[in-house]
Amino acid sequence: MRKRRSEIVNRPESEFFALIILSVLLLAGNVSAQDGSGRSETADNKSAVTSAKPRVRTRAPKSVRRIAPKVPAVPRIKTGRLAVMVNEGGSQVHISRIGDAGGSELISVTSRARSLIFRTLPAGSYSLLVKKPGFFDDVRTIDIVNGKRRRAEINLRPMMARLTIVTNVANARIDIEKVGRFDRPVRKLFIRPDIYRLNVRRRGYVSFKSIVDLKIPGQEKVINVVLQPIRIGTILAEAGDNIKRGEYETAADLTKDVLLLNPLHAKANLLFGLIEFHRSIPSASSYLIKAVRKGETVTLPIKILEDSDGKKMVEAELLLNRDSVALRSTARFDLNYKLAASEISGLRREINPLLLSYIVLEGRSDFHGRPIEPHLKIYSRDAFLPSGSQSVSCVDAAGRSCGTAVDIIFKLLSDWRSSRGPIAEPG
Repeated sequence: MRKRRSEIVNRPESEFFALIILSVLLLAGNVSAQDGSGRSETADNKSAVTSAKPRVRTRAPKSVRRIAPKVPAVPRIKTGRLAVMVNEGGSQVHISRIGDAGGSELISVTSRARSLIFRTLPAGSYSLLVKKPGFFDDVRTIDIVNGKRRRAEINLRPMMARLTIVTNVANARIDIEKVGRFDRPVRKLFIRPDIYRLNVRRRGYVSFKSIVDLKIPGQEKVINVVLQPIRIGTILAEAGDNIKRGEYETAADLTKDVLLLNPLHAKANLLFGLIEFHRSIPSASSYLIKAVRKGETVTLPIKILEDSDGKKMVEAELLLNRDSVALRSTARFDLNYKLAASEISGLRREINPLLLSYIVLEGRSDFHGRPIEPHLKIYSRDAFLPSGSQSVSCVDAAGRSCGTAVDIIFKLLSDWRSSRGPIAEPG
């Protein structure tokens, strides 16, 4: 014992301290591992951990296991938007995919002037064909890109017709209805297929009128117009027919052509004076007096108010030639007589209470061998006597046309009576 103790004492100091620390640690471990019953807590915990292990599920054999079928994913179609603007109504639009034998989609455009068409199409290249009878086809390729919008504006071009018009007279005026007016020959003019009215005229020549049929697209027509020198008799006869139909503008153009060549032509002055009279232009009397002095007879419509017969208005005509003035009425047989210039005792212009002008004509005449002294009130043909009224009115509320007609007749009669009065030139 002494020997062992001496060995311990003789050991190095470091080993001694190490043994002490090891002894303390072992002692502390035994105390913490036991409770009051002497059982080891570490052992119980180990058994508890062992009992809490997860249960292992056994897999069923492959023959029993169910396998869910796999659903293939549907690919998403890539599309784009197409907008087509067509300028011509009634046309047809064909849309077909290039390389696709499935045919094309036909779209009929409404009859409106312009139409806008929208389509959603799969991405790719398409052929776009737009057609309409009488127009050139429009064909183009359109690429549709996924998620993009493509716009195509189609302006169909009509298949034009061509028209050439040449004349034998320089500076002839060519009027083409719905096209325009030309002062020189028309050569290979492109116009839309249609029917056109043609009028070619030149001062001193007979006008040429025709209808040109160019309804077929691509058709070409050449018209050679030979204007004939004006024939006075034919032109004046045509002007007279236009006056009867009330076409005063056309009649005036024809008569002016004659007056341009001969300002003193009696028949031309007569017709142009009548045209001016019917249009209520005061210069009419200047042309009419020229015609009378050249031997023509002027006939003008009037109305007469006869005081001797209960103030009734009668429709009549006033006829004036170089020697006399006559009255003619189909309604009153007794108002058909003639007065020579020397037998006219009174010629004046007066105004009634309604400020309407009229002419008072007085003189001596012969009615079937019986001398008479007519006292006439001459009104315009548009004047009338209202029922129960004592004053004559006019269709024109302002009295302009009635007053102008009376002024023209009065000026004509005054110049006719005056052998010394100069002939007034047209204004």
